[in-house]
Amino acid sequence: VFGTATYLPPYGKVSGFDTDRLKERANAAGWIRTTRPGLAGYGYTGIRCGSTKDCPKLTYKTRFSFDNPDLLKTRGGLDRHTEPSRENSPIYKLKDYPWLGVSFNLGGEGTAKDGRSSSKLVSSFDENNSNSNQNLVYTTEDHRISLSNWQQETTAMAYYLNAKLHLLDKKGIKDITGKTVRLGVLKPSIDVKTQNTGLSGILNFWSKWDIKDNGQIPVKLGLPEVKAGRCINKPNPNPKSALSPALTAPALWFGPGQNGKVQMYSASVSTYPGSSSSRIFLQELKTQTDPGRPGRHSLAALNERDIKSREPNFNSRQTVIRLPGGVYRIGPTRDGIVGLNGNDGKNDTFGIYKDRLVTPEVDEWAKVLLPWTVRYYGNDDIFKTFNQPNNKTQNGKKQYSQKYRIRTKEDDNDKPRDLGDIVNSPITAVGGYLATSANDGMVHIFKKTGTDQRGYELKLSYIPGTMERKDIEGNDSDLAKELRAFAEKGYVGDRYGVDGGFVLRRITDDQDRQKHFFMFGAMGLGGRGAYALDLTKIDSNNLTGVSMFDVQNDKNNNKNDSNRVKLGYTVGTPQIGKTQNGKYAAFLASGYAAKDIVSSDNTTALYVYDLGNGGGSLIKKIEAPGGKGGLSSPTLVDKDLDGIVDIAYAGDRGGNMYRFDLSNSDSSKWSAKVIFEGDKPITSAPAVSRLADKRVVIFGTGSDLSEEDVVDTKEQYIYGIFDDDKPTVNVKVTNGTAGGLLEQVLSEENKILFLTNNKASGGSADKGWVVKLKEGGRVTVKPTVVLRTAFVTIRKYKDDGCGAETAILGINTADGGALTPRSARPIVPGDQVAQYSGHKTTSKGKSVPIGCMEKDSKTVCPNGYVYDKPVNVRYLDEKKTDDFPVTADGDAGGSGTFKEGKKPARNNRCFSGKGVRTLLMNDLDSLDITGPMCGIKRLSWREVFF
Repeated sequence: VFGTATYLPPYGKVSGFDTDRLKERANAAGWIRTTRPGLAGYGYTGIRCGSTKDCPKLTYKTRFSFDNPDLLKTRGGLDRHTEPSRENSPIYKLKDYPWLGVSFNLGGEGTAKDGRSSSKLVSSFDENNSNSNQNLVYTTEDHRISLSNWQQETTAMAYYLNAKLHLLDKKGIKDITGKTVRLGVLKPSIDVKTQNTGLSGILNFWSKWDIKDNGQIPVKLGLPEVKAGRCINKPNPNPKSALSPALTAPALWFGPGQNGKVQMYSASVSTYPGSSSSRIFLQELKTQTDPGRPGRHSLAALNERDIKSREPNFNSRQTVIRLPGGVYRIGPTRDGIVGLNGNDGKNDTFGIYKDRLVTPEVDEWAKVLLPWTVRYYGNDDIFKTFNQPNNKTQNGKKQYSQKYRIRTKEDDNDKPRDLGDIVNSPITAVGGYLATSANDGMVHIFKKTGTDQRGYELKLSYIPGTMERKDIEGNDSDLAKELRAFAEKGYVGDRYGVDGGFVLRRITDDQDRQKHFFMFGAMGLGGRGAYALDLTKIDSNNLTGVSMFDVQNDKNNNKNDSNRVKLGYTVGTPQIGKTQNGKYAAFLASGYAAKDIVSSDNTTALYVYDLGNGGGSLIKKIEAPGGKGGLSSPTLVDKDLDGIVDIAYAGDRGGNMYRFDLSNSDSSKWSAKVIFEGDKPITSAPAVSRLADKRVVIFGTGSDLSEEDVVDTKEQYIYGIFDDDKPTVNVKVTNGTAGGLLEQVLSEENKILFLTNNKASGGSADKGWVVKLKEGGRVTVKPTVVLRTAFVTIRKYKDDGCGAETAILGINTADGGALTPRSARPIVPGDQVAQYSGHKTTSKGKSVPIGCMEKDSKTVCPNGYVYDKPVNVRYLDEKKTDDFPVTADGDAGGSGTFKEGKKPARNNRCFSGKGVRTLLMNDLDSLDITGPMCGIKRLSWREVFF
């Protein structure tokens, strides 16, 4: 409930997508107020004193004594945390839960003679440690209240006591269920005095007033339910891996080659939830040469030094932010941030407000928050000064709205940390740039420098500050206002920053001269919108020109209601493609506005934006008919491989899959049609496989967007839907199956996966195929197609969501079933599986093909393998050294360098040469792939490829 960050979805984070969970987190972090309907206090209805000078003056006091067995004690007194709260109140540890502390404040309100209310909030304590009597006192001694004639029936006094919980040790959290602790006793009292009697405090002889309060109010704290261990970052079971891998597939790129050998490189991410940080490590990948394993092509093993020896350089960091008034370069100086003008240059822009206890310095945004955000000082030592007690009455100290986190690497001699935690965002390398985005609220773009192919330095961090979201209280906010949450000293990593997918698209002419370099990214659960960047301007004097435009929720670019932009949280990955009218366009799914799939807040639509004019005008909003729950990531398809996008596919959380027709040069005629109707959530993009007379649209079902999703064990499925562009294409399934689909059965033996080889009969398989997953399995990432095999990542959470196993399943795209020696197939670990040529023979003495095995007197090729760890993969093909983004199947919207006039190879039946082909995992483990080689004489046979 306190939001300690984890290394598995949903990462211990909350957002406006899940309002219930957001409210729970807010309740845990905010003041806990009285549960009684009224306040403790006094009223004097009907009391009247007729004297002009001898009426009593009442001084009210209330004392909160909190010396009790449920608070931790040390050396004869209560055990305080080493630092006070933001309000400078002591934080006291709970006896049974010393990782949890509580602070208090006590307030009162009383009426004055003119009927106006005077109030005061007390958060400091009068502690007498000699007798362990801990007290918090509120008194009206400086403004006594009279019961004279003109105040009858208006005099009143009320008290209120507040408490706040503090998470003191993230690593010490234990479960709490239904626990109530005793905090202390509230004891009100009244002193009666008169004036002008000659003896202070004694009433005159003719009158006697006797007003007493002998009562007391016990104060107890009902602790919230705390779910511990969800989850700590455990060492990965792969012995050759980094110890803290993120669930982020590595980036891949190639060097110029040396001595006839390809140079291969990767960038992996390690995330440290305990400190809400990440590190990027840069590796050189080498092929493994082993004459004793003929026919096997693998990567050489990496040791820890190989993995961690190189990181990017952060010394040239520059930061740009988009705010309501424009785009600004954040230029720190000794006097603070410069360059922000008008209404943007103030505390309110960044959510810094005064409250009853703290009036922040008017330039806190410039002198503290933004320098912290952009890491201007190199290390955070200066913020230790800012964090000193901030009461202006003490030595003239300045006041700030909060204390600021001190960022150091938890595993590297306290050196400064340079990146926020990267969880859902990818890391991608294209054309000498390396990009990612993080939950520090920034997009980070690195550029290659020097002769070392791993020599990257950070060139730009971009903050899309206008992106709409909810704050921790559930109020409307934006990313700029939430930067202070990431900086707050007690931050536990429970908020999203920039957390969506993105596409990097470099465009060159037919002579390889660069024309454009676009980055288009989504906010993920960090916001409702997207951003577009022009990386060609990253080295220019106009650094703010890098930001082309932001796509914001509820913006109507064309002032046309039918094109009104209604976005949810833009989870997933956008796409870039060239449309029929020659424009380069960005394609953004509407995302998910509310966790409830049937909520009317969810809009299911695909938005297409013009990248050519710099302003991001909306070309077309294409609404999905009958959409439910919001649209998930799209996949663009170039049907005839001519460089022009013809169609797109995308699913929704209601279980439907749509085909978007983009084939007309008149965008007003673009449309969407349902090709599949189900009832299981589709939260990832589909893959496509091109067969002779149709395409196969391959996707899985399931979700891990919320805690409820993670623990859900409902049956999920993988589908392959045949699409020949005819309007009659439509599949309706009931309980996951039927609908004219051929069903294949998944089985597991010693972690090795097999699919049946069922054949079509009686009209089945006319429309595609289906595979039912094992209990708890779900598909939340886009499948990878290699030749005519779709490799699907299936994740199953276990240990109450604190662990995961991952199956990598290869499926024959033509029928959804078994693989053969003529298929691209995984070489799974297993004693019975042939790991290289000649490794295994059948009972009849025949050699078993690599990646296959003898089973039940037959040669079979396993479909996949189950790993006891969370896995995400990126496909590496040693023979494909360019980053051309259009595949042989026509998948055309992803990252890469698009060379105008170039067409992809149409071969998707066999490999063109020997080399390493592997699925490289987030922890740099790998699953090798083998398959049929193309014969030289057959390369010209068109029928081989179709």
